[in-house]
Amino acid sequence: MMKRIITILLIACLSISIIGCGKEKDNKKKQDDKVEQQDNSVDEKEQQDKSQEDESLAKELLEDVNPKNFKMQEVGILLTYPKLWHENFDDMMGCVDGGFQLKTKSGYSLEVYKSVLWNYFTNQNSYHLANLFVVTKDEWNKMIENNNSIKDFLTEENRLLFEQEPTITTHEENGYMYIIITPDKSKIAEKTDEDKQYKNMLVTSEELLKSIEFIEVVTQEERDKRVNESFTVVPQFKAKDTNGNDIDNSIFEGKKLTMINIWATTCGACVDEMPELQELYKDMKEKDINVIGIVTDGSEELELTKTIIEKTGVEYTNIVPDDSLNEYLKKLTATPTTIFVNEKGEKVGDIQIGIPGENAKEAYEEEIIKRLK
Repeated sequence: MMKRIITILLIACLSISIIGCGKEKDNKKKQDDKVEQQDNSVDEKEQQDKSQEDESLAKELLEDVNPKNFKMQEVGILLTYPKLWHENFDDMMGCVDGGFQLKTKSGYSLEVYKSVLWNYFTNQNSYHLANLFVVTKDEWNKMIENNNSIKDFLTEENRLLFEQEPTITTHEENGYMYIIITPDKSKIAEKTDEDKQYKNMLVTSEELLKSIEFIEVVTQEERDKRVNESFTVVPQFKAKDTNGNDIDNSIFEGKKLTMINIWATTCGACVDEMPELQELYKDMKEKDINVIGIVTDGSEELELTKTIIEKTGVEYTNIVPDDSLNEYLKKLTATPTTIFVNEKGEKVGDIQIGIPGENAKEAYEEEIIKRLK
């Protein structure tokens, strides 16, 4: 199972299912197709190697960065990750999912609106750190009326089997019931170093749970609608790029289209896609199409910003926001967010939230072509 940097998952607001799926390769190809198949294998290997290099780069650059507050609007929470979790992010995985059912052994189903599962991995085992499930109050009441409890859903079939009876707490907010399930740390034997580290991770998971602030739940559809309504025109601004050069709205002039990639130094997904954005920039600049970046925390993390730009080979302009741009970015829901504008700074087409697929460069090229029609 692929390990992920937890900040990548959550800050990008990606919806990732708990159960991974793969595609089995067909080994019964005709003899005439073998050469082509080998060529494709080479291409696939190169893509995998590049993806691994990019992911390693993000890990290297963000290793010493302490996480900040993360807003998960679709789940309706604001939280801060413990430092110990961040220090061990290579052994962490966070899964965001929603719109599925948990079933009891008797067959009763509970409709889950959203869930966030945090796991800790060692060489041999996978451990629960904390599970958060969000259900509507109506769904919760229906469960109670049918004489069921959350404990009835903690089964192997639901991938929620605990070695010890876990601690379950609930919180009602805005018509939703938040169910937080954590292993009982007092039951950890601490016979091995692995046990001790797991218990330490569990102790600090309490920091995570205590940090949770409950906010308005905003569905993906409503979020996208609000963002598209908010980011219609780039305001007048006078800012600096990361090299200290003056930058204003004139950067859009004379361009058929400008792609604005809004990112943050704490966002691993943002760092991962930057080499592809550089390739896109090189291919598009001869066509009067520009690519620029706005780094949301550039003022606070200017040196780290410069390091990331250097390591990723980025040559396109990256802007450190002034007060006007900071006000403009207040309604940002996630990074990376990409906006396409005309020479007047007016939004063209819908906004892209998150990375648009495995091959970001090709996906952005398609979005550019759509907006030039």
